[in-house]
Amino acid sequence: MDKREFYERLKRVFTKEKYLVRFHAHLRMRERGISEEEVLEVILTGEIIEYYYDAKPYPACLIFKSVKGKPIHVVCALSPEEIGFLVTAYIPSPDEWESDYRRRKRN
Repeated sequence: MDKREFYERLKRVFTKEKYLVRFHAHLRMRERGISEEEVLEVILTGEIIEYYYDAKPYPACLIFKSVKGKPIHVVCALSPEEIGFLVTAYIPSPDEWESDYRRRKRN
């Protein structure tokens, strides 16, 4: 499955609320002051900046969007049964990411 098809399927399952928020994601979101509403906005209207088609156990991606001026990265996975998994969400570090938060800095 290519990145575009993956993203369309991912958005569909999150729109239909056929997803699970991993405990780790929920905990980290709370620690980082990121709401589930912000995460859903990133997933539904952001852009995939990295696609991990061979990730285990399921293909996954990193999605970026600024929400109310706050840059947010969200990692999601999608099972073959079309169940979405919110793996984690975080504020990208300017030390690790270029100023547009779409590309990792090279060491």
